[in-house]
Amino acid sequence: MFTGLGMPSFVFLFGNIIDSFNDYSNPNAASDAIKKVALIQTLIGIVIWITAYVYFTCSIMLSESVALKTKVAYLKAVLN
Repeated sequence: MFTGLGMPSFVFLFGNIIDSFNDYSNPNAASDAIKKVALIQTLIGIVIWITAYVYFTCSIMLSESVALKTKVAYLKAVLN
């Protein structure tokens, strides 16, 4: 779920970056807004990376377990 929600959140955060350029009275405001959004995007990217790693690892472990059970059941059926 977290992996799938990451990319749409980047779109909304990128919109915040674009909106920060509308404030012409304070030139540092855009820089500060970009730094804040960049930090948030970095944190979201780290969370996506960790959750994708855990998801992939669990999928590999599950597939190895199912494959082993299938091989054992096939061997028992052949030997009978």
